Amino acid sequence: MTVSLKNITVSFPRKTALDNICLSFTPGKIHALLGENGAGKSTLASILSGDIMATSGQIVIDGAEVVF
Repeated sequence: MTVSLKNITVSFPRKTALDNICLSFTPGKIHALLGENGAGKSTLASILSGDIMATSGQIVIDGAEVVF
């Protein structure tokens, strides 16, 4: 299963947590998401799990756009 995040932006009233993020996860590979505190790692995971909605952008799984 290939999962791609295309141009993901998440904005809150006083802060933009993610700004135009593009990332792909491919099968058969080990992926790591690293960064300092406040870099948006948990926000990105929340988008992938459907806990929060992105302000803009799309999530594509195996070539089809999905909305959680």
